[in-house]
Formats: sequence, structure tokens, C-alpha cells
Amino acid sequence: MKSKPYASEDWLKSPVKTEIGTLWLGGLLRGNHSIPTDNMRILGKYALVLVLKGNVYYKDPVNSMTHLRSGDALFVTPNLPHAYGSRDDRPWSQVYAVFDGPQFDLLQQSPTMTRSQPVWSPQNAESWHTRLKSVLQEPETGQAAHQLRTLGHFVELMIEMLTA
Repeated sequence: MKSKPYASEDWLKSPVKTEIGTLWLGGLLRGNHSIPTDNMRILGKYALVLVLKGNVYYKDPVNSMTHLRSGDALFVTPNLPHAYGSRDDRPWSQVYAVFDGPQFDLLQQSPTMTRSQPVWSPQNAESWHTRLKSVLQEPETGQAAHQLRTLGHFVELMIEMLTA
């Protein structure tokens, strides 16, 4: 059986910029490429990655090899070298968002969100997929109030995922 080639859907057409944070990118990736454990990357921004399908590994200097499956999520911090990808060299898919700003710096300091716990298990990947898509595809008006509401909806959804 032939695997589907790499494909992406960008949900966020342009960054959502506010004084408290920015959503830079967001969408769906299928047939992902892996980040090798011997060549970890530093993203420079936060990322939320929701595994939709596949058997995935995650590793960073603090956490040994962790296994993820459909419904698990990763919270990647800006300066932490990390790697993730397919555990069995088969295609996998994810929903992702890339973001930064003071709102997220404060949130990361919360006792609920600790750097040593990058893997969340909110389960029900399809429900979170739908909700993330809805937030990241909100029609843009360019107005500051709308941008702030969109960012607020994303933060609320992220906190719900973390505490699910």
C-alpha cells in the first residue's frame, strides 16, 4: 500500500498580532517529515502540535524518548532543543500552531504548564482538530479587537486541552 505524499493546509492566512501575543502559523500537515534526534531543532517560538494519526516519538534534553499516539499533543517552548517524528517510518499527521508573546510566557510559568511536561494527552483528536481549525480560520477583519479575540480563543482552547 502506497503512503500519501506530504501535504499541508494553512489555516492561518496571515499572523494574528496583538500587544500580548502573536499567532504566526497554523494548519494541518499530512505525511510529515521527522526531526532526527541527533539533529534537534530550536524553534524560537512556542508550538502546539496535536497528533491526528500515527505513532510518533518526542525527545528533548530534559525528556527521554516519549511515545505519542493519536490524540496526544506537544507543547514546544521557544529555546528547548527538541525532535519528533514517526516511530515506525510511516506517515503521520498533525495539527499545529506556532505562536509567541508575553501572554504565552506568563502561561508557561503556570504550575500547570511545566517545561518538563511537554506531552499532553487530551484525547479525542478529531474534536480538538475541529476546534483548532475553527479558531485558526476565524475570518480576519484586521481590527485590533478581532485580533485580540482570536488570540483569546486560542489561549482558552489551549488551556482546555492542557487540563482535559
